[in-house]
Amino acid sequence: MHILVENVIKKKQHLYIEKVKVVELTLEDGTKILCRGGEEAVHRAWATYPVVSARQTGEVETMQWLQNI
Repeated sequence: MHILVENVIKKKQHLYIEKVKVVELTLEDGTKILCRGGEEAVHRAWATYPVVSARQTGEVETMQWLQNI
């Protein structure tokens, strides 16, 4: 979903809103970290860190960001 907004300096921007599932990643040393950026973020973390497992926590969070048009 996205909404057109105008900020204080009158730039037109899109406000994007996305609900994402929270994923708990377990690293080789047993450390657990939460990943909240959606499926792409999980894939990036898997390629960056020594992840050995991932599981969905059942939580859903809302991500929001602005993008200039």
